[in-house]
Amino acid sequence: MSELAITAYGLSKTFEGRRGSVTAVSDLSLEVKPGETYGLIGPDGAGKSTAIRVILGLLTRTAGESSILGFDSMADTYEIRERVGYIAQQNVLPADLTVMENMRFFASVQCVDPAEQKKRIPELLAFAGLGNFTNRLAGRLSGGMKKKLALACSLIHEPNVVMLDEPTLGVDPVSRREFWNLLGDLRAEKGLTIFVCTPYMDEAERCTQIGLIYGGKLIANGTPAQI
Repeated sequence: MSELAITAYGLSKTFEGRRGSVTAVSDLSLEVKPGETYGLIGPDGAGKSTAIRVILGLLTRTAGESSILGFDSMADTYEIRERVGYIAQQNVLPADLTVMENMRFFASVQCVDPAEQKKRIPELLAFAGLGNFTNRLAGRLSGGMKKKLALACSLIHEPNVVMLDEPTLGVDPVSRREFWNLLGDLRAEKGLTIFVCTPYMDEAERCTQIGLIYGGKLIANGTPAQI
């Protein structure tokens, strides 16, 4: 396994359209060590979401290199999927499924054995504070509870890395704090590597390393104290 959990070197992504090309990410380079919480911080339109999607292999890169746990983002997407939990910026939880049904659905997508599901699902729901809401439809959960359920679903296959794209956007301050407390517990208890995109500077202070991105370019990189 690679000594680095996440890497990007000279990473660029250009979109071609009828009115010409738009470069969303330009010559981005970063390294994330195992067990770190890395925050990619920037305003809307800075290139955060594009960067995380390219690193995950959800978008093809235009130039450069990127990898997770030593697996190339473009060539080794299946290996990455097995080892990474991902929360997209937009809610992807089926609203007409209950909390428990969502957990089972994502477990089946990740090919988690039924016996393991019986063990992991109650543990994850208790961890996320959703143990008393198993029969509630996801569409009827509060914004904060939806984010906690999404986190629980992303952990069902016991990943080594968790990638989160603006996970607390539009969530109230109390729920934001609770969500970050859960992330802190994950890192402390399981040693997970966490990569999070966020526009919130107060969340940057919760990270061990941060990168400031603007106009698709990484303009600063270091610890919160250094930045």
